[in-house]
Amino acid sequence: MSLLHFDPSLPEALRHRVSHFLDSENPIALQLTLVADGTVGLDPERLTVTFFDGKLGPAHARLLKGSRPALLCALREAGEPSDWELALLSSLVSGRPFDPADTAWIHLEIGSVGGIGTAADAASALASEAGASATVSKLASDVTHELLANALLAAPVDAAGVARYATRRDSSPEISPEDACTFSVGTHAKRIYLVASDRFGRLTTGPLVRAVEGYGAKVQPDTSGGGAGLGTRLILEHCDAIAFRVVPGHSTEAVGVIELEGPRRRAGQPKSLFFFQSADARGGQRVR
Repeated sequence: MSLLHFDPSLPEALRHRVSHFLDSENPIALQLTLVADGTVGLDPERLTVTFFDGKLGPAHARLLKGSRPALLCALREAGEPSDWELALLSSLVSGRPFDPADTAWIHLEIGSVGGIGTAADAASALASEAGASATVSKLASDVTHELLANALLAAPVDAAGVARYATRRDSSPEISPEDACTFSVGTHAKRIYLVASDRFGRLTTGPLVRAVEGYGAKVQPDTSGGGAGLGTRLILEHCDAIAFRVVPGHSTEAVGVIELEGPRRRAGQPKSLFFFQSADARGGQRVR
């Protein structure tokens, strides 16, 4: 029995293509719909995959609110989603690791502020080795830095739920061993995959909603989380696809995907944005 529920707005060809990726190993009921302006109504009983032109704007922020934020998938190839984004989406909702076949991964444990720089340098070097320009290699470095700043400095809290390091970013705090996070980076089919994982599972859609609400406008600093709220905006602007898988209280995995042959500026390019909250600890598997 299929767990995919197609909105009448989806063309038959798109339904068939999406089913190939999402129906066989997906354990979760998905509602799939097509929208151009972010005004579709969401079924609260089902997780919704919304296909759109990939041009993020304030109207899409509403789709990220509530207990079941929509998974926003770009139609970038002649009005259809790419195979690699559907594969990313399938891994996300099925609890499988984000590991495209034939990808050689570099795995690092990050237990210090200096380790963030080391990982960023590794991502930049790997992108360059795969043929990326200096500009795109810098994008990979910048995104790595922001993903790991979130995982290492913003995520950890003590037993009372008080942030350990978020308000001390500028002082290069010493990180307790139990608060270390992991980073994995690999290139595949002219893309670089950047994956940061923490063991706290505290991420919500709040930072994403604020970033999307202001997308295309001047950034308004938000220091409520210990930073200026600029990191989420940078991740969105620099990546071609962004996915988050959160098991509350257990883990957050964040993956950024960057096309190695893309343009210098990505903010106005089509992009997918997936935020998935899982009650199953399998969803916290790290890339292997």
